[in-house]
Amino acid sequence: MAGRLRRAERGRRAAAPGDPARHRSLNNLGNSLRERADQGDDPDLLEPAAEALRAAVAETDPRTPADYLSNLGLVLQARFAVTQDLATLAEAVAVLADAVEAAPPGHPARAAALTNYGAALNRRAELAVDGTGPAAAGAARRDTDAAVAALREAVALADPTDPQGYAQSGGSLATALFLRHRTTGDTAALDETIDLLDGLTRAGPLRPADRHRALTNLGNALLVRHRATATADDAEAMLAAYRGAVDVLPPEHPDRTMCLSNLATALEATTAPGAVPDARARAALREAASVPAAPSSLRAVAAHRAARLADLADDLPAALDGYAAAIELLDLVAWHGMDPDDQARLLARFRGLATDAAAVAVALGDPRRAVEVLEYGRGVLLTRAHDATADLTALRAGAPDLAAAFTAVQTELDGFRPAGADTTPRPAGGPPPERRHALAERRRRLLAEIRALPGLDRFLRPPEFADLAAGCGPVALVNVGERRSDALVVAAGDVTVVPLPEVTPAEVAARTAQFVVAVAVLTGQAPPVTEPAASRRVVAARATVGRTLDWLWRAVAAPVLDVAAPPGEPGEWQRFWWCPTGLLTLLPLHAAAPLDGGPGVLDRVVPSYTASLRALDRARRAVPDVPTPVDRALVVSLPHTPGLPDLPGAAHEARIVRGHLPYGGTLSGASATADAVVAALPGQPLVHLSCHGRQDLGDPLAGHLALSGGPLRVRDLWRPSGGAAALAVLSACETAQGGAALPDEVLTLGTAFQLAGFRQVVGALWSISDPVTVQLCADLYDALAVPGGVDPDRAAVALHHAVRGLRAALPGRAELWAAYAHLGP
Repeated sequence: MAGRLRRAERGRRAAAPGDPARHRSLNNLGNSLRERADQGDDPDLLEPAAEALRAAVAETDPRTPADYLSNLGLVLQARFAVTQDLATLAEAVAVLADAVEAAPPGHPARAAALTNYGAALNRRAELAVDGTGPAAAGAARRDTDAAVAALREAVALADPTDPQGYAQSGGSLATALFLRHRTTGDTAALDETIDLLDGLTRAGPLRPADRHRALTNLGNALLVRHRATATADDAEAMLAAYRGAVDVLPPEHPDRTMCLSNLATALEATTAPGAVPDARARAALREAASVPAAPSSLRAVAAHRAARLADLADDLPAALDGYAAAIELLDLVAWHGMDPDDQARLLARFRGLATDAAAVAVALGDPRRAVEVLEYGRGVLLTRAHDATADLTALRAGAPDLAAAFTAVQTELDGFRPAGADTTPRPAGGPPPERRHALAERRRRLLAEIRALPGLDRFLRPPEFADLAAGCGPVALVNVGERRSDALVVAAGDVTVVPLPEVTPAEVAARTAQFVVAVAVLTGQAPPVTEPAASRRVVAARATVGRTLDWLWRAVAAPVLDVAAPPGEPGEWQRFWWCPTGLLTLLPLHAAAPLDGGPGVLDRVVPSYTASLRALDRARRAVPDVPTPVDRALVVSLPHTPGLPDLPGAAHEARIVRGHLPYGGTLSGASATADAVVAALPGQPLVHLSCHGRQDLGDPLAGHLALSGGPLRVRDLWRPSGGAAALAVLSACETAQGGAALPDEVLTLGTAFQLAGFRQVVGALWSISDPVTVQLCADLYDALAVPGGVDPDRAAVALHHAVRGLRAALPGRAELWAAYAHLGP
């Protein structure tokens, strides 16, 4: 890149100020840089290209040639494709509109100016229609109408002897008409789209790129019409168009994944409801997933779709292969250098992937494989944050040049605009295929070279069962799948399957919704109602909580514990870990108990949670061989937070903690800011935070602690600390609660603090009572106390003791005592 920029700088100096030909030199320089960027050499050349072209336009203002403006508009569109900056796209539209004005009727550049302007309007309208740009429907319709008008004129001006030029203007007009149909439902626009694209594909010879683009867009339009009218003619033409788009491309072309996925969508659309999935659709998706140069997200979606179709067809070996392929690709879809919000958005497409894979593996009689796919396909953000960083750290230590090269290739390869929804046909286009293919081939060679190094043969590869189960357990991975649900109890290096026939995704979803609403009522989080409805609502909510705990006991906990932790002698407490999946993560398995008052989970074991087997193993390895008392802690206490109810218990908790841990800093009131807390965490063996907390079920990375001056969010802590801390007591609401949108990612404040280095975490699954939490805090620290301070690695046992005490004191009030949960070893 440095060489390119040096040449650009020389070109800029050659266009000396005062030279009457300077504007031409600048225009030529900008075009030269754009062409190099288009060839895939260096997208960063687009910025100096835009700078040169802006200068050329400024030199000739107010009589700027239309081609100068068109050139600048094209560069700005290319910049938008890289940056996704909407302001850049808006500038492109405005510049290209000026280009049209600068080329009045009869001007030789008018046709090109109209085509470029219409294409930019199409791009902006697409963003609005797809929900990734400004949401104003009126603005999208205005852009579409303007694009149709401009492109109709461009088509009329096109040279009929130039098939490539006609394909560009005609294809853009078809896109504008299709967008008009999508924004207004105008069927005439859809019919015209199809007629226009059909004519283009039957016209004179087209370049392969133009032909596959036209066939793809024709297939997309026919699919929309087929879904509305279900005519045999449209079905036949749609399949022919999509097959034609595939046939145009060579086997290694990155766009084959998109085209094959579109073909599979069309085959599914022509399959009768309830029929066995079309084997041709499965084959197309398997091939789509195998194109190395294609975007990782598209490949993973194709593999996931192929697996689902095989699962529906009861071809379980093929289903497991497809699920496993998709899971392995998640490493590249949610690449470790990506922003966590972008990772979460991409992973949301793969909901249920790991649990369905595990269910198929169990059905095939391979529970160890089920554990492997569950472990690698869920909790992706947490484990990748640790493992990918650890892998790269090891690589950097032994081969820093390889580490830098691999990171650069992967970042560029998946830094392009991500693909759309699973089964939405994708339009042709995107980054230069030659560049993608070269990057994919370089990644393949780098991986082979890395994995040949001593100790790195498992670099970015899924863990094997033997490594996962070593020294682990007993941990119950409670898998909720469409095919079947089971608890996979991992202990002593082996796994035992406990079938859970009463547990289905639909049942769990219904009970979770009822439970969340009931707890909101009982904790004052639900909208108020007047009496006597309020009293009836409370009674009904308490009944719902009791029924939920009873169902959890009968359907999940009792069958699992009868196998994995049979009753022992009175007073003997066995440790046990729950690792639930799906929406079961929002329910209190640790508090499950029968309605009749008989013994429940708290009477059989000391329960804890873990996000994954690797998270538990990582935390266990941090526990010292010899218990070491801790005598200092960071205390964060906010009895008063503007705009929120006061928490008088926070001051009481601070005094309780200081009674056991006299040393360490305190952040309270205005000093307890998010920045101050994050800065104070490193080096702290124990932190106690007493403040308001809130989880966002739709965006769990936005879950936060309410601190002075602003929130401390999950995403703010979502990075490995490299340190080793002992215990975080999160005395705040909803700190152990995940999200409904990404339940298997276990995105909670508790796991964020584990990622920040705290091996033991105490948190809450829902809103908690201030005075009850003061009592819990007193009992917890009394049970942690040892000579010289507290033993943080007694956290699970201490919390078990404290919660059992609350349960005894508050019979029938599970909403007050059952929220508290422990994460860690």
